[in-house]
Amino acid sequence: MAEHDVFTRWFACCVHRPLERIRWAPIIRGAHGVGKGTFQHMAKALMGSGSVSVVNDLEGITGQFAGEKALTRLLVVDECWSKSGKAMERFKPIVSEDHVNVERKGEQSFSTRATHNTIVFSNHHMPFKSAETERRWWVPCYRNYDQGEDAPKETNHAFHAYGNRLIREAMPLSAAGDQSQIRDLLCWLKVIADTVPAAWLGTAPASEGFMDLVDMDTADAHEEVKIWLGGLKTKDALSLKQVVGASSVPQSVLKDIMTKDYNFRSAQMSGKKVWTKAPHQVGPTQLVEYKPS
Repeated sequence: MAEHDVFTRWFACCVHRPLERIRWAPIIRGAHGVGKGTFQHMAKALMGSGSVSVVNDLEGITGQFAGEKALTRLLVVDECWSKSGKAMERFKPIVSEDHVNVERKGEQSFSTRATHNTIVFSNHHMPFKSAETERRWWVPCYRNYDQGEDAPKETNHAFHAYGNRLIREAMPLSAAGDQSQIRDLLCWLKVIADTVPAAWLGTAPASEGFMDLVDMDTADAHEEVKIWLGGLKTKDALSLKQVVGASSVPQSVLKDIMTKDYNFRSAQMSGKKVWTKAPHQVGPTQLVEYKPS
């Protein structure tokens, strides 16, 4: 499926299927001025300004008191460029889990149903690092200027600025403006949303730009851990904390690999929580440590 068709499907479901969460996020990368901000304007025109929440970088939604920003229909993470693995681990459940945690100053924190879909914008080719096994990100190719790299920068900026201005004029945020094109676009998106199967919302489609996010050193570390996990016997047990520390593989990724690929389960051994392939009737007898080569 072409990239513009995938994105149109995604946006149509954001607008017209608010009770069905899309458990993956488009990662839209592009040069300055190609229209990332204009999309935000269009989303507000179609969904209502109060239905679109814009935060700056991953820290804008993963901070201690930032959970309330996710109480919206469309969460826009703008200007994303994060080197924080901890911020990414906090961000992933915000994209895909059923509930979001909210903490307000001076009040008891609480968990509530997640109603938002998420999109990420960045000017960088690699806004963050991702595991190769990750299925939350749909990453189209980096969007360069339409006039090409040979054209002067001023020419490219003027071309895109003109197109962005036409879109914004056609989709006024005020009810005083002409709403006809907004109505036409809403009708077109409704036809598309009605044809999207529910299963499509669960996992990000394959995308040409996804490997731009994958750190090959991290990918090699994941492969080494997989080989080691596959060689463990049913009598063996491992400490999740020890393997995460020795391999630098994020805990959530490691859990997915262990449970989905190798049927590990949690168990108790000498009063400590461990992970093992042993069946429930047979406990592990030997704690092993992961030592990277």
